[in-house]
Amino acid sequence: MRQRRVLDAGCGRADLLDFLLEREMKPADYIGIEAVEELAAAAMRKRLPRAQIVHGDFVRDPQRLAVGADVVVFSGSLNTLDAGQFRLSLQQGFETAGEVLVFNFLAAAHIASAEWLTWHRPANVLEMARNFSSEVRMLDDYLDGDCTIAVWKRGATQGRAD
Repeated sequence: MRQRRVLDAGCGRADLLDFLLEREMKPADYIGIEAVEELAAAAMRKRLPRAQIVHGDFVRDPQRLAVGADVVVFSGSLNTLDAGQFRLSLQQGFETAGEVLVFNFLAAAHIASAEWLTWHRPANVLEMARNFSSEVRMLDDYLDGDCTIAVWKRGATQGRAD
């Protein structure tokens, strides 16, 4: 994500940007969208470099995703969405991404057992992602019950280390 414009949809406290900066993976720009006012305020208080935090809801107002980002990231922000909204949000994220859509989701039923969480079968999500693009990579060996998928636009560089 070095030198790329990154949109973190559902950024919470902007922990993703903290993670990137700790690893010296500085994005050119970081835009965080957060619907929960307290979390957006916590992210704003950090005053992170080259970061813009927007208090808004990408589900109710999907136009907020259209910020000219190279990389669109959904990290944890999809776990409460039903299957239809999950797919729609991913489609909207992919359409607005300049290069790649990256998202994680709860991939094990026992992890998503709370009433307010939604479990998605990894095989089904992978198939859906392949409908967006043939350039797809899934990673599911880093944390029990969690899965991350990256979906590149055709011709975009698959700079996985970046």
